[in-house]
Amino acid sequence: MGTTATSLHILRSSGNTASLSGEIEKVYRRLGYARPKKPAGISAKQVILVGRDDDDFLSIYDSDNDQIDTGELKDLAVQLSKRLASVAILTSIYDGDTFEFVLFHKGKQVDAAVSDPGSHQGGLKFLAGKRRAQAWLDMFYIRDLIRARGAGAPGAFSQRHALERWQDELKKVEASESLAENELAEWCEVVGLDPDRAFGNYGDFTRRAAADGQIMLTLERTGTPAGKANPPAAPDGAVALKYLVSEDDCPYHGFFPAPWPVPPGATARYRWYVASSGAGFTGLTLRLEIEGTAPLRVEGIGLSVYRFYNGQVTSMTPVAERAGPLPAEGVVEIADFTVPTVEPQTRRQFLLQLDVNVRMPEAGEATLIPCWRRWRRRSNRQACRRCGSPPSSRVGSRSSAARKSRMPAGCRRSSDSTRPPFCPRRRSCPMTGIRAGTGRAS
Repeated sequence: MGTTATSLHILRSSGNTASLSGEIEKVYRRLGYARPKKPAGISAKQVILVGRDDDDFLSIYDSDNDQIDTGELKDLAVQLSKRLASVAILTSIYDGDTFEFVLFHKGKQVDAAVSDPGSHQGGLKFLAGKRRAQAWLDMFYIRDLIRARGAGAPGAFSQRHALERWQDELKKVEASESLAENELAEWCEVVGLDPDRAFGNYGDFTRRAAADGQIMLTLERTGTPAGKANPPAAPDGAVALKYLVSEDDCPYHGFFPAPWPVPPGATARYRWYVASSGAGFTGLTLRLEIEGTAPLRVEGIGLSVYRFYNGQVTSMTPVAERAGPLPAEGVVEIADFTVPTVEPQTRRQFLLQLDVNVRMPEAGEATLIPCWRRWRRRSNRQACRRCGSPPSSRVGSRSSAARKSRMPAGCRRSSDSTRPPFCPRRRSCPMTGIRAGTGRAS
């Protein structure tokens, strides 16, 4: 296993570590955290600030974000860089294979360097060439000017020469083809950040003796972050569901369409993975289709959602879960099943894991096909004009004729209407979502 660490680094514009800790605490308060009035419990957030007064950067290590950023560090970077009119750098290394180096300036994300920009789907802004050099010159101009004057460099500080220096240094690190850990270290050295700061996390500092310039903040959740009490609903089209095939965990997927051998009468478990990114959703319909002439008994199903990052589950505590028998009609509707929204500037996802326990009483073959359908919402819903029932939050995707056929008598609109009403007495229509006929039992 390689190094996994995430931290935030603030470029000092003025003030010592103690004064900056007060500003950081104020921003955490805007994120919904404050110092506890009573002795903090085990679940309290711990934040360690590292940096001497003469260091260029003050580093922030958050116990809840020490390996993977949940989105809080990016919010902290935006607000701190705006409040201090300075630069914040988010560094992240995952298993020594991938890295992120994200720069924020005066409340905006201005540039980033990652291990594989082509496959990065975090919505980050990337610069290149002279635009990148100019942006970095603007971000670090005051620091470089103070350095030049303090070093007693002859002549006036030239922006043209400084721009050329930034272009040369950035070209060198951009052309690097070293490993992720080495490349992240090179990006840190370009801005004057000690690479050891980027490879450390909260756990490392708790095991060391407190050093000079190290401050610990103990915080607890007190409420909803400012400005996020009523987040706008994301459009349905922003939800992305994608099947993931793991032949190591689920070898029977690699055998499809050939049947996977199972002794008659034995119970076997079959599993499917679906990755969810983008906007979250509430409400899920699962339909399990069984094809084949041999009798197949479904003894139970389980559905869980886990946090997922770079192909790995980051926490075995499920975000949502449901377990129980399969109804006779083979359809399970879960109204309170919620998959959270993924923050736009992150590579995190949520992994939906479906487990189906089946038993084949006698010899034969059968195919399992799970069909998923998330419940959709529309902002312009209206009550049924004929019966006056309130609008339903579940919308199918079948044709107009199919919709009309599922409405109660007297609740059908004329053919010249472009959109039928949403009557809650109508049965929800399962959409053809993602099909995976990759599991067979025999």
